[in-house]
Amino acid sequence: GLLSITESGTFIEAIPTTEGYLKALKLKSEGFGDLIDLILYSTALTKGLRFLTRDKKLIKFIEDSGEDVTVFLSEEELP
Repeated sequence: GLLSITESGTFIEAIPTTEGYLKALKLKSEGFGDLIDLILYSTALTKGLRFLTRDKKLIKFIEDSGEDVTVFLSEEELP
């Protein structure tokens, strides 16, 4: 995984925004315990990026919360 990120050149660094931090904190207060995953999700959302994750609990939580799940990228979508 990490090797493909560093060698592919298709990934970019994404610095979280204030809006992203606030959204992550809001979602955490709604019941999801992993703040780091929520920051990653909200950063992708606020920056218009895709987020690759295998965390099905995160995806389900976001979906059940009525949030945007289109930011999630599945492994099948990778080249």
